[in-house]
Amino acid sequence: MIRRRAYSSALPMVFGTETEFGFSYGKVLNKERAALFHSDFPEIIFYLIIESVVKKTGAFVRNPCISWERSSLNHLLSFMIEDLTKAAISGDPRNLPMSFKSMVGNAISSQDIYNGEVGIFLPNGSRLYIDGAHLEYSISECREPYEVVCQEKAMEKILAEIITELQEICGREIYLFKNNTDFKENSYACHENYLLKKEFFKRLYKDNEWRKAWLSFVTTQIIYTGAGKVGFESGDPCDYQISQRADHIYRIVSTNTMNDRPIINHRGESLADSSKWGRFHVILDDSNMSEWPIFLKIGTKALVLNMLQYQYLEEWENKLFDDNQYHKYYDLYERLFLSDPVDALKFISRDLTCNKPLITNSDGFSALEIQKRWLALVKDFYLHRSCDYQEPWILDVINKWEQVLEWIEEDDPILDSILDWRIKKCLIDSHTNKRSKAGRLTSVENLQLIDINYSDIKQGGYYNRLPGINRFALNADIEKAKMNSSPKTRAWLRSQFIKRFPEHLIDVSWELLIFSLKIGDFETKVRIEPDPILSTQFKVGRIFDESRSYEEFCKNFLTFYLSRQEYVF
Repeated sequence: MIRRRAYSSALPMVFGTETEFGFSYGKVLNKERAALFHSDFPEIIFYLIIESVVKKTGAFVRNPCISWERSSLNHLLSFMIEDLTKAAISGDPRNLPMSFKSMVGNAISSQDIYNGEVGIFLPNGSRLYIDGAHLEYSISECREPYEVVCQEKAMEKILAEIITELQEICGREIYLFKNNTDFKENSYACHENYLLKKEFFKRLYKDNEWRKAWLSFVTTQIIYTGAGKVGFESGDPCDYQISQRADHIYRIVSTNTMNDRPIINHRGESLADSSKWGRFHVILDDSNMSEWPIFLKIGTKALVLNMLQYQYLEEWENKLFDDNQYHKYYDLYERLFLSDPVDALKFISRDLTCNKPLITNSDGFSALEIQKRWLALVKDFYLHRSCDYQEPWILDVINKWEQVLEWIEEDDPILDSILDWRIKKCLIDSHTNKRSKAGRLTSVENLQLIDINYSDIKQGGYYNRLPGINRFALNADIEKAKMNSSPKTRAWLRSQFIKRFPEHLIDVSWELLIFSLKIGDFETKVRIEPDPILSTQFKVGRIFDESRSYEEFCKNFLTFYLSRQEYVF
């Protein structure tokens, strides 16, 4: 008799992305204005971008006079936060930490620096801030990969509009690149976050079957998520490779994100109830312009992580199925492991066929073969087992994943309109061929310039100008995402407060909302920690919909909270 495990009826996961943007000034448009924006301090423009986003969208800006209640903040130490706060309140740049003092001048103030470092939350629930030397945008939490695509495209449009307007103010062309390398051995990233059950989250950091399985999947996944890169910066020489990040990954597990980067990044802050959840921080992927890689990058990982955390693999380890099934699937799974995932990552990135055998795999499977086997396991779990969570997006991910793998196997030209690394290579090959026919050589520097400009987020960027790109995100949905979050996560609650009652908000962060509750003469500060998957439109929408004034909202909120609904927060 075959024993079947009963799977949960819902994915207890939330996911989202963080994009660190590359930046460059272009030609001078107005010498007098450009003098205020010296190229030695490009970060100055980041503060103006954030200030403009506030004005344009009505984003939430934290009042520095309010006492600090958050547990942490980016890369800043507590004393730096204190100094930034003092400078913002006093307006005196002498109170700023030393590294920021040189930036204050005619263009930006101490308050601008405070806003940039603390960050702002947009009406769609996303966060924009400066992280070290980068402008970084974290989209609001999503429950479907299509939402991620729309949020990322909305992000590009918001920032593209802002920098186009700022060019006149600063007297220079401004470029923001959604890429991951400057070809000077520096790499900045696309980070992904996945909410996982705490127990599974902890096990992923141990040397066990789950970790080996994850390394096998995520290392070979770059064949359809890579953004494409001219040349190399470490490892074996090559003219072109699939992934921009592969050369900058050196370890399997580490806490580091700046230098000794790992495939599995150990990140402790859950940004939720730490007794229930862990935030799995993935840093090895490229930023993408094309919608297909964004969709698959998030969707396939979500399905694999959910499958693993529901102990799917234990069925094969504990032989819960008959012998034929056991040998078919467990043998398939066990043979996917890689002896050296870091070396495999660099090898795969240089294999433009995606079909070369990996010497780090005991059976010599290629990256494509390993992905096909992962697809088989995922299909078995979601389509043939007792998993009754059949949201349409799951089947959509599986279908797109299967189709892309077939196209890669057949080397189908349609990939030249779908995968970033293929689209970019077509651009580069076309440019090289034209120069060759004209009897001219093409320098590496010239090809690198094409590489970078491919990811220019403005309408004039190479990707955005290309005809025939295979897109599926509706323009209406992208426009909607500029001001709206997913209704299926706590981001919806954050978004509603920012749009409806900004004057009553005291502080906002991913896991925290603090507001002033006012009923008649009674006033008190309320601090809530919204649950990632319960503080949604479905759960709390009526307390907004049934409120014609802020006082009525406060009454409805209090009634809702006291009627034993506090678990939502």
